[in-house]
Amino acid sequence: MLMVGSHVAHDCQLGNNVILTNGVMLGGHIEVGDRACFGGNAAVHQFTRVGRLAMIGGCTKLTRDVPPFMLTDGTTAMVSGLNKVGLRRAGFGREEITELKAAYRVIYREGLLFEDMIAALEEKFTEGVTAELAPFFRDGKRGFVQERRSPPHVTLRVHPEMDTDMDVDTEDETPGRRMAG
Repeated sequence: MLMVGSHVAHDCQLGNNVILTNGVMLGGHIEVGDRACFGGNAAVHQFTRVGRLAMIGGCTKLTRDVPPFMLTDGTTAMVSGLNKVGLRRAGFGREEITELKAAYRVIYREGLLFEDMIAALEEKFTEGVTAELAPFFRDGKRGFVQERRSPPHVTLRVHPEMDTDMDVDTEDETPGRRMAG
């Protein structure tokens, strides 16, 4: 679906059921996987790839590839987690989403070198939807969107009158992160 004012430049390849909301601009030679969704006014640089079921936040400026099943925010154009809503709507079961979470940890949380990360994905995830990730990374030429995440051991400051024992509600489900006064 191409909504009002969206633009698809020359030589783009769009998969099935892709949604470009108002004002989305795709440069030339872009590859977009099935069921990817772009928020309003997102702009994508030429030769960039967006994986299957990726959700691109509004006003994002993408200059690097977005792996399949990822969710990017519109402010930093960084990965903020899995596209859980899109996965559920596409009929993915709990086991598949759990496998994708495990693969996400390998990609963004284990701190592996790039080649080691691909090798770990190829070794651990040989079947199902997670098997799509290693080939996507192996075929990349523009680099990949990084994860938006606070550095380890960061203390979040809040107003002193707020409850200091309240857990931070984060999408990444990082254990042990608390607000401090």
